[in-house]
Amino acid sequence: MKKTWELIHEATKKKRKVKESVQRLNLENTLILDSSEIAETFNRFFINIASEIEQKIPPANVLNETVQVEPATFFKYDPIISQDILDVLAQLQPKHSLDPTNIPMFLLKKLGHQICMPLKHIINLSLDSGEIPLSMKTAKVIPLLKSGVPTDVNNYRPISLLSSFGKILEKIVANKLVYFLESNNLLSQNQFGFRKEHSTVHPMMLLLNYLNKST
Repeated sequence: MKKTWELIHEATKKKRKVKESVQRLNLENTLILDSSEIAETFNRFFINIASEIEQKIPPANVLNETVQVEPATFFKYDPIISQDILDVLAQLQPKHSLDPTNIPMFLLKKLGHQICMPLKHIINLSLDSGEIPLSMKTAKVIPLLKSGVPTDVNNYRPISLLSSFGKILEKIVANKLVYFLESNNLLSQNQFGFRKEHSTVHPMMLLLNYLNKST
């Protein structure tokens, strides 16, 4: 889909919008010009917006039922090897956007063989101890204007630039977890989302087949 829109924009000669930093905000009829105050205003807004929306949602009647679940096979994994790091780097997109430490993913992909050994040691320590380094959990949040007046904080949505090293750790854990679930047949046959060789088309086809058989 992304490539499709790139071709459409190229064919229509539509130029991509250049992201500009926010120069001013209007908060409760008060104009904010200081960059530090603007950043703090966005910080408070993005932190509190979820709880404010939640308070406006009427409570739902949920049945309090206890579900008995059979104990499943314990999740086990082998220690991470250098090839695991290289495989994950090959899967990730070579993006040029800077993470909180100003390291782009395309640079790590080029230096994969040089960083796989120390990164393997750090990731194995993280998995063994159950702790994630703070730098891997830190994200850089950028306000992106959706539409409307640029001085209104309500017209922005947050974009989080995650740690490049954190993405590698997350992808490794995801690969190990998916392999464990599929090799032990713990996923439903109707689980189509977030699986290789599955898409949103499959549940629609399943529904159509069910309707055709019932007629």
